[in-house]
Amino acid sequence: MFDVDPIGGTRPAEGLIRARERFRDLIDIQIVAFPQEGIVKSPGTEALMREVMKRGVDAVGGMPFNEASPRDSRRHIEIVFRDRKRIRCRYRYACRRDR
Repeated sequence: MFDVDPIGGTRPAEGLIRARERFRDLIDIQIVAFPQEGIVKSPGTEALMREVMKRGVDAVGGMPFNEASPRDSRRHIEIVFRDRKRIRCRYRYACRRDR
């Protein structure tokens, strides 16, 4: 799992994809793109999520409770589900019961 945000851009995904290819005969590596800083509150993250999905990550994740409002949390979920269906990618979510 790696963080997707404008700080790292696509570099973390590129490195992990190269490592997965290099060691594919030795180990199975599942790469999960995870927007820990949020999608809505972190400008540029939505486009980066789509880009790393196209580059070949195995799954995308989400952490909607880290967004600024319940409305933004809902938008976060909508973005991940819409894009992962379009690009045919699996998903994983971190959820909290107290929110």
